[in-house]
Amino acid sequence: MAKVHGDRLLDLESLTATLISRLDAFRREVDNCIGTQGKASDSHGELLVSFTQVKQIVVDVKDWKDQCGLDSMKTEHALLKKEIEDLKSKIEELKAKREETSKWRWTFVPIIVSVVATAVCTCGIQLLIWYLNKK
Repeated sequence: MAKVHGDRLLDLESLTATLISRLDAFRREVDNCIGTQGKASDSHGELLVSFTQVKQIVVDVKDWKDQCGLDSMKTEHALLKKEIEDLKSKIEELKAKREETSKWRWTFVPIIVSVVATAVCTCGIQLLIWYLNKK
């Protein structure tokens, strides 16, 4: 039995509501990704500031050691160098994480394309059916 125009419009409204809910879910996911990216960038900036401060402390300690002639400062200097190396490795990890998050965001492009293609196809088919029934 052929559907009447009212039934077809109801079907189209249902499909449109589904599409809107999917787009809203996708938008929330993208916002979450952006928030994660921002947090990683903030942490990266804080680590860079800490790294610069520790580097300056190492330079100051070395100057003080040279002025005082204390050999016991070698141990502390070595510890500070180790902290700097740890900070460098953390910075590299954050860079890798940021790059991974950036790549992950691009996985949504096919989803967006499929949602738009589905919407266009649905509307096109509905218009074609309407046009053919009108004749």
